Amino acid sequence: MVEVKYVQIMLDIKKKIEQGILKPGDMLQSEKALSEEYNLSRMTVRKGLTLLSERGYITSVPGKGYFVNKPATGKYVFSFDETEFIEKYVSSVKLQQANIVKANDILQKELEVDQNTKIIMLGHIFLREDKAIAYDVKYFPYTKGDPFIESQIGYATYPLKALQNSNAFSQQRQIRISTALSDEYIQKIMKLDKPHALMVIEQKYRDLKNNTLMWGKIHILQDYAFLEGESVF
Repeated sequence: MVEVKYVQIMLDIKKKIEQGILKPGDMLQSEKALSEEYNLSRMTVRKGLTLLSERGYITSVPGKGYFVNKPATGKYVFSFDETEFIEKYVSSVKLQQANIVKANDILQKELEVDQNTKIIMLGHIFLREDKAIAYDVKYFPYTKGDPFIESQIGYATYPLKALQNSNAFSQQRQIRISTALSDEYIQKIMKLDKPHALMVIEQKYRDLKNNTLMWGKIHILQDYAFLEGESVF
């Protein structure tokens, strides 16, 4: 419940900034005043303000307080929604592989683990009318009892369900976008007769303590690849 409250603080202040109630250069109420207004601890209020700062809405000035930033111009945020992609283009999902693998150099770097960590690998083929249009592979450092990891394993044959049931406010996601030609491995998995142009979406999920929960890549045929962008504050 506390988590929802500090997110609500962030959303309330964000709305005031976007509506012009709070203008660039304005100083926010103090943490003490906000904690009294929302009947929450100052630590919880600080978490909400930190979210605003990370999103570029405010800046903390030590010894003075929090101030509204000037909107950036010419900057856009591009996003990829895996759930939306599945709902729009995918008619069925096939679990291609589920293995425990060794943490090689790449996995050690991306997941920030040592070589002795157990890594769960889940590979899914996304189909549209029996045609493979994407291949998704995810890697998780296995921690027994971790709700995020357990949900992914539990819904291994239906990843959309895990995405819908996950708590977005308890996770931070980073994405990296690139293009590539399918190599022999991808061509074999997706049953492609020749190299195809792909959009590759690399995703990394972290918890609020900055621990890496998952790293993976989804390879999408160019005819089904799309991005949406919007200007940022």
